[in-house]
Amino acid sequence: MTSINPRLGQLRLKHLLLLNLIDEFKSISKAASALNLTQPAVSSMLKELEAVFHAGLVTRTRQGAILTDAGRTTRDRLHIALNELQAAQNANITEPNGSHLLVGALPIAMVELIPQSIAWLVKNDIHLVLKFFEGTVSSVINDVLENKLDCAIGRMDAVNFTPESIQQLCFAPLLPMFLAVACSINNPLARKKNISLETLAEHDWVVVPKGSQTRNAFDQAFIQNGIVPPVPLIESFSFFSNFHMVGATPLITLAPHLAVQRYAELKVISPVRFSWPTSISPLLFICRQEKTKLAPIQFLQQALTAAAQKIA
Repeated sequence: MTSINPRLGQLRLKHLLLLNLIDEFKSISKAASALNLTQPAVSSMLKELEAVFHAGLVTRTRQGAILTDAGRTTRDRLHIALNELQAAQNANITEPNGSHLLVGALPIAMVELIPQSIAWLVKNDIHLVLKFFEGTVSSVINDVLENKLDCAIGRMDAVNFTPESIQQLCFAPLLPMFLAVACSINNPLARKKNISLETLAEHDWVVVPKGSQTRNAFDQAFIQNGIVPPVPLIESFSFFSNFHMVGATPLITLAPHLAVQRYAELKVISPVRFSWPTSISPLLFICRQEKTKLAPIQFLQQALTAAAQKIA
């Protein structure tokens, strides 16, 4: 059994809320009002928090109450604890056996990986209630770090995360990600062979905006071959939307190969016979370290791994 410091065990939910409220209102008295407590009671709670965490958490100035560096760090960690309490409550309200997960996902994961994973869960008679939230790499991982999400299917971009945040996470590789060019079924490129990057540079493109891994791989492919990257005629975050624009116009696009394959099967687009020279990070299963032993997390990871092996 985990040992808990007696002082830590005396903290109540209002203690966990206090630093958030002080940071929001910049006032002890307004924080007290929000908690329906007197100002002396809140000042006493603050002293208890500072005793537990062995640090000064709030500085009082003429402008009000301001969190110290230690206060901001403690607030962030307590915020994570509050989100986990909320998640536990939501899980039991939605599904009494607790098998309820909030899952972040990149749009590409919704094409093949997640449907195949759900099929695996059904086949193995594993009952999980799953709520998916699609987002960007940064958004889904930040929400996992803050315990707003239980886990995510995403990619890792070390530029956007600190070493400390990365150490809080567990990563398991699922699928390598390659890029492919797509055009409309009626586009002459759909029937050409031996296409060069120079030829592709002469076409009008619809691609995702700058800052994404796919856009970086788009620009790098041309730069590494001594070609000025073409300026896209259209920028759109959703490759689903891009496929439909490509299907109705002479535009071409760059997207994850799995998505190109699926939409080609649906006769929305046609793949271009060209091997894109740069790639993006693989899809990963991501969760906080302390959640790896939760049975629902383990079941979902098993399903994702099995689905990835089938797709690869």
